[in-house]
Parts: sequence; structure tokens; C-alpha cells
Amino acid sequence: MISSTRVYRGQLISKAELENFKTGELVSMSSFFSTTLDRSYASFLLPDGHVEGDLVPVFFEIDTSTHLPNVKPFADITKKSAFSNESEILFMAGSIFRITGIHLENDGVNAVQLVLCSNDDHDLKTLLEHMRKDIPQPCLPITYGIVLANAGKQEQAERYFLNVLKELPADDPLVMHCYRQLGNVLDDRGKYEESLEYFEKALAKKLEILPASDPSVANTLTCCGVGYLRKHDFECALNSYKKALDIYKNIYGEEDKNVAMCLFNIGDVKMFENKFEEALLTHKQALSIWSKCLPDNHPDLARSHVAVGRAHQELLQIDQALEHQTTALEIMVKSLPTDHHELAWAHDNMGEVYYSAGNSEQAQKHFEEALRIKKKHYPPDHELMSDSYHGLGLIYKDKGDYRVALSFLEQALAIRNKTLGHNHEDMPMFHKEIEEVKAALI
Repeated sequence: MISSTRVYRGQLISKAELENFKTGELVSMSSFFSTTLDRSYASFLLPDGHVEGDLVPVFFEIDTSTHLPNVKPFADITKKSAFSNESEILFMAGSIFRITGIHLENDGVNAVQLVLCSNDDHDLKTLLEHMRKDIPQPCLPITYGIVLANAGKQEQAERYFLNVLKELPADDPLVMHCYRQLGNVLDDRGKYEESLEYFEKALAKKLEILPASDPSVANTLTCCGVGYLRKHDFECALNSYKKALDIYKNIYGEEDKNVAMCLFNIGDVKMFENKFEEALLTHKQALSIWSKCLPDNHPDLARSHVAVGRAHQELLQIDQALEHQTTALEIMVKSLPTDHHELAWAHDNMGEVYYSAGNSEQAQKHFEEALRIKKKHYPPDHELMSDSYHGLGLIYKDKGDYRVALSFLEQALAIRNKTLGHNHEDMPMFHKEIEEVKAALI
């Protein structure tokens, strides 16, 4: 273990990611972070001359200290490294750094100064303490899987939970919790049918063991509601959410975070049913409750701002929509790991609002960033890719770049056909957009 020193790292990152770096803000590393004591070696790893595409060279200078209380460990692993000349210092996944400076060097390299932070002395302390409440205590066999999922590592989490299930006896109470966590992970991975199956298994298991009024039953009812909503079964979704809402209100009262979550989900159903005034009212109720009981940078607060923003946008209240979507993105950047899949959702929402406001330049930046993040999590034909493809297609259509527009719009249509079906009410609009682009190419 080392004490205090400065280490370095040279790497290429996207322009959009660099733009998110702001002096004074925090950066959380979602995976192990390799650095070196050798400044010249870190510089050597950066390419010479111009870099093509959307990437830019960044040189990190990181000040560290093991004297900080409650800090993620880091160590000199030179003797165990595959490259003994690298003088490698490895930081543990979850390490948090504060950005103390950013400037452009004469050679075109972006220099970023970081300081390793303690979990006790930064803005995330309240958030971390709050999120720990969502992880079972004491440490259970499923805890590591929950940590993996919270870090955005859904594939690893899925494998972990499946392995735990193989080891547990069928009558072990942990089975029902494992089912629910698998449902969450599969939902994040876009495997919605499998996700709902596990949620329903979890609910059935819980109703065998627990009273119907137990908060754990309400939690799984909420998860089932999400699964039904994915299938556009609005009646079943609303029924599940309302049952959960009644349970939570009876146990915790009106001003509880779980009540807010149920209201949020009911608002989502109203959005799908095109009842935008009702949706806005319900989402504002959820936001009001969450604002009172969650830290300012909690991801659920960001999701609530997104929902309120979407309702405002559907009601053509663009200024209010942009305000809420901007707040949501700011919270997510601070509280979620870099390139977390929900950041793509936030960027898509920003793109849609800017496009509605007539600001195609900003809209394009956000759709491109959403697409970049999604490509790290989903296959090219996944249904969540279609919003970004469609947004970029419309932007290039407006710019008169019809070949690029056609490519994006056809990709979006192919995905929508697969997920929504050829007879969905939105299909005529997609076909009309493509025909307009094809006509312009003649």
C-alpha cells in the first residue's frame, strides 16, 4: 500500500464525455482504474498528432493519499503487472475523484487534474448512505449482485444471480429476492419477457410466505407493473401499481418515497394512454414527495424530473420541459457511473426537447451521445436504439443530408416494426418520413 503521491493516465475519451467534466465536480470510476507513477510513460500512450473521429486525447494527473478516512484502496501492483516497466498503480472500482482543473496543452492534449476523495468528505456522502439502505443488511449472498447492477454491470449481475439460484434450496426465503433482482437486471438489459417472468415468480413466492399487505409484496407488485407496461398491458400495469400504492400508504403514510414511486409509475401509464394532463399532475406529486425525502443528487429524483419534462413536452410547454430535462441530466451525471445506460435515456430526452425547440445542433449532440452510450449496452437492433436513430434521421433530413437521414430512419423503422408490429398506429408516420426522404433523393 502506498501513502501520498501523484500518478498519471493517458487515454482517448469522447468529446461529449470531456464536455461533462467540470472543475469542482466528482467523477466515479465504475471499473478498476489503472494509472502509472511514470509521467513520460503515460504521455507515451497517447497518440501523436491529430486524432480522427469523436475522440480526444486526455492526460490525467491524479493526487492521492491513503491517509484519507474511508477511501477506496489503491495499490502499487508493478511486481504483478504484465508490464513491469509501467510502475502501475491500480485504483479499486468505485473510486471517486474531484476535478480540480482542466486546460488545453500546447500540443492539443486536454490536461485534467484529479484528487482522490474520501467517502466521508464529498457531496456524495448523503447519497451513498441513502443508497446503502436499498442493499440487504447484513451482507447476503445476493448483495454482490446488487452492487454489480448498481454499477451498471448488468450482464455480470445476471450471471451472478443465476449462479446464486443454483446454489439455494427451493424453499430458501432468498429465492424470492433473487427472482426480483434477476427481473430488475433483465429489464435493464431489455429482456422484458424474461424480466416479467421472474417478477411474477417473485410475487408468487412472496405471497406463499408473507401477508398480502407486506411492503415487500408491494415492491414486487410495482416490478410486475413495469413488466406489464413494457407489454402495453395498461390495465394490468395500473392494477399492480394501485395495489402497491394502497399498501405503501397504509404502512408509511402519504409522504413516503415508495408512495412517490407508485405515483411515478401511474404517471407513466397515463403518458402511454396519452392522458398528458393527468400524467403531469401525477408526476408532479411524485416529484414533490421525492424532493422532500431524497438527497438532491439521487437518481430517482432525476427520473422524476425526466417524467415531468416529458409531460410538459407533450403539452408543448417546451421551456418547462427543457428546465426539467436539464436538471435530470445534471443529477445523473453526478450520481451514476460513466456511460450508465440511463444516461443514454437522459440524452435522448434532451435531444427531443431541443429538436422541438428548433435547436437542431444541440439536439444532434445529445442524440449522438445517447447512441454512443447505447452501443456499449445493447445490440444494434435493440428497441431502445430506435429513438436515437429516429431523432438523428429527422435532423439530417432537415439539414438536407438525405442519404444519412435515410439510413437512420430505415434503422429506426426496422426496429419499430420488430417491436411494435406493422399495424401499430405510429407506423404510417415513419413510412411517410422515409418516403419524403426518398423523394428528395430522386
